[in-house]
Amino acid sequence: MTRSHTSLRCRPATAGLVLASVAALSGCTEDGTAAPGAGTPVAGDRPDAGTAAYDGPYTTRFAGEVRSYDGQTVVLSADVNRVLGPAAFSLAGTDDTTIEPLLVVAPDASEVRADSTVAVTGTVRLSFDLAAVEEETGTDLDDEQLERFDGRPYVTAGRVETSAPADR
Repeated sequence: MTRSHTSLRCRPATAGLVLASVAALSGCTEDGTAAPGAGTPVAGDRPDAGTAAYDGPYTTRFAGEVRSYDGQTVVLSADVNRVLGPAAFSLAGTDDTTIEPLLVVAPDASEVRADSTVAVTGTVRLSFDLAAVEEETGTDLDDEQLERFDGRPYVTAGRVETSAPADR
């Protein structure tokens, strides 16, 4: 009888471990929400790919979910829409989308060319404020070129790969 009683006390703990394991393997946290990066493609050849909240092309899906990535590191691949100075450029959505260009602020974007494909690793911010971004990054940005991005989501890049493949 004592043995049965002990077994019964262990079963809830065992059940909890099994459920936690299933959640971890399925990409969910213990409260049932998706774990960061769950369900997103991850390229294993970059050192930052495994820690990114999102790793993939700049698509309608990403644009629709951008608020969920606020303050998180993402890796985006896309064609450069326009170069907006030595420290800023915009990304175009994939060919099958009509999403607005996404601003990228990169302290050294001198190698970036319009219509080239890039992979940007950076932090998503939800509301572009020119003066605040200039102060935060220590860069002097082109006011005229960037005023249309005021209040819109943007990425502060820590890394820009200019030799990214076109079809990540």
